[in-house]
Amino acid sequence: MSSQIRIVAYFSNVVLLAAFLGMGLGIALGRKRPGLVHFCLPALAILSMVLAFSRQLRLMNLSFPDPSLSLWGADSPTTLWGFVWATLLVGAIFWAVASVFVFASVPIGGLFERMPALSAYSADLLGSLAGVLAMTAAAAFGTPPVVWLGLGVLPSLWFSRRVLSWTTALLVVVLAAVSQEGAIFSPYNRIDLAPMEYFESGIQKNQARQEWNLSVNRDFHQYLHDFSPETVAAEPSVSARRRCQQIYELPFRISPRRDSALVVGAGTGNDVMGALRQGFGRILSVEIDPAILQIGKQFHPEQPYADARAVPVVNDARAYFEQNPNSRFDVICHGLLDSHAMFSAMSSLRLDNYVYTVEGIRAGWRHVKDDGILAVSFSVYAGRWMAERMLGIIREATGLSPIVVPHGLNYGITYLIGRDLRPEGIAPYTPKLILDPTPNPSIRIPTDDWPYLYLRPGSVPYAYLSVLLVIVVTSTLGIRRVYGGDVFTGDASICPYFLWVPPSCCWKPGWSPSLACCSDPLGLLMLLSSSEFC
Repeated sequence: MSSQIRIVAYFSNVVLLAAFLGMGLGIALGRKRPGLVHFCLPALAILSMVLAFSRQLRLMNLSFPDPSLSLWGADSPTTLWGFVWATLLVGAIFWAVASVFVFASVPIGGLFERMPALSAYSADLLGSLAGVLAMTAAAAFGTPPVVWLGLGVLPSLWFSRRVLSWTTALLVVVLAAVSQEGAIFSPYNRIDLAPMEYFESGIQKNQARQEWNLSVNRDFHQYLHDFSPETVAAEPSVSARRRCQQIYELPFRISPRRDSALVVGAGTGNDVMGALRQGFGRILSVEIDPAILQIGKQFHPEQPYADARAVPVVNDARAYFEQNPNSRFDVICHGLLDSHAMFSAMSSLRLDNYVYTVEGIRAGWRHVKDDGILAVSFSVYAGRWMAERMLGIIREATGLSPIVVPHGLNYGITYLIGRDLRPEGIAPYTPKLILDPTPNPSIRIPTDDWPYLYLRPGSVPYAYLSVLLVIVVTSTLGIRRVYGGDVFTGDASICPYFLWVPPSCCWKPGWSPSLACCSDPLGLLMLLSSSEFC
């Protein structure tokens, strides 16, 4: 869903919340209305149709006009109507997903009624485990959405064998195929590859060395560049290609020794190729996505991974540092490492959040030789606050003030850190340096205990709060409709199940919190936070 309607990626928990709510309502309804299961596949077909044609419906690149969100390449002015429309759309997506799970879960309620409780629960757990294993295998083998949706519709066909169900199940699979559009699916991402425009118009380039534009989940991710000597030599000395080549090669050009290098977030191999051109004897290339590595091996015009000196490793950068405590390198280069994929202030964490913490940068710094160099390239598209936050992280992690190179490639800045690094050793290779930059003490620095790199300082996540409000209000109405009015106020109230809250702190008739909560600060805090868990 997030690759077809990209705004869903910034509210990633919405789909999970909708699934859980839908299952709860479906199981309750299954005891009374088992026939609802026949609506599952038609509802899924309607949702699949919206997703498959999201580009034509102008939903694919919809942005959320909110200052707390920074969407790469999709910022838009904040207007009241735009804000309301985006909020309602996310709410509609929530209920579209929930409805599919309501109808899909109806048989479970009936089965629990007819079977002994422990037997039913055992079957439920085994089914859950089988689903986890099936989807793990589907992801591990890089299967496309056709396989995911095919696995998804099979159980519903067992319970609903009508002609309409078979027809809509086939339609769901066909629509999944339509949405693929030739993309590659890794265990992590949807990857689209398209021919890249050349740097300079009017310059003839060898068509056999095609450059590519790689997108991940509909966002630009990286280019597959050709910086080979013959290609660069064919262009003017002030060409954009030459400047871009110098930026990639900078950490490796200034290194006093060239025995070994480590590139984390190696991607398709642009940084790796820069180290190879500078004569490094061994380059370890750490990339978490095996499909992106494979694309680099197959499509990169300079073929960096075909060189015996380049050793590709499929792993998370932080995990590699922890698993290889004794390895040390002349240069450790952090590629852009998905730094352009900005999230909402309250979005789920991802692995790259833990690379850009004080402990994460410190883990890399421990693997740099005494006379070596640590280079951290980062996109500061979000604003100056991001550049200042990165500066604070690096100073705290290394105890040194980096030399900052604001090159602007993909809105990027490169931070160079070395115990013996001097500005005069860098100046010949780049036109602009910032020496001894001043950090902003008011900007909080991410740590492993607070890894919110993309949290914009001083912002209120209105988008997240408005979406949450819509979900809470509509979910409350749905729960009351299915379970009855006593679900929040009676003796069988579900309130204590959200968190451990004293019964006196649950909602009372009239929708006002009990006064007992006011005398129990912990209970009051849990009450105020419980709406988020709803």
